[in-house]
Amino acid sequence: MKIDVKKVARLANLPLNDSEEKKYSEQLSKILDYIDALNQVDTEDVEPTYNVTGLTNVLREDSVGD
Repeated sequence: MKIDVKKVARLANLPLNDSEEKKYSEQLSKILDYIDALNQVDTEDVEPTYNVTGLTNVLREDSVGD
C-alpha cells in the first residue's frame, strides 16, 4: 500500500528532507501492508479475548486485623 508521506508530513507540520521522506514512506508502507495481512486473517469463529490468563478475582479477601 502506498501513502503520500509528504502530504501527511505537511498536514502534521513536520519538516522532512528527501532522505527522511523516502525512509518513512518505506516504513509506513511496510506497516500498512502488515495491517492489511492481519485484516485478511479469518477470525470468524474466534471469541474476543479480554483476559488471557483465564483467572478471575486473583486478589485476596480484605480482612481487618490488628
